[in-house]
Amino acid sequence: MPVGDILKEDPELSPYTSEGILCPFEKVKSVLEREVRKADSKDIVLDGAPRNRDQVSLVMNILEGCLVTYILLHCEWITAFNRAISRPRSDSKPEIISRRLNEYMLNIDHIIQELKERHQTVVKISSEPPIEEVRVELLEKVISPVFV
Repeated sequence: MPVGDILKEDPELSPYTSEGILCPFEKVKSVLEREVRKADSKDIVLDGAPRNRDQVSLVMNILEGCLVTYILLHCEWITAFNRAISRPRSDSKPEIISRRLNEYMLNIDHIIQELKERHQTVVKISSEPPIEEVRVELLEKVISPVFV
């Protein structure tokens, strides 16, 4: 579930998403709850959530009863910036990308700390290598252990 894309489809949230600003907590909550209810499986991948400490509880409550692993694909700020700026999207403007990345950098350590305090599984994988290497590491660290 690409959370950012889902939020962009909501006309009420477009003023936030078009500027790269985090959407209000209650709006994110209602959208995520609706989308998870619509899912025909308990196998759900949320891409882009949680984005801040407040959303940790939200995501945990919504996914209660599911096997949850949080995957952190990390790379250097400049790598993320260059990847984002090269995407053909309406919000791929340098100032918007910089704002989103800076907010992410401010929040990510707090999110990881909150997840670990709640005894959640967090797997950190570098996304600096070529995509095929990242895919292999993802399969080895996340997918394979679940099915062993």
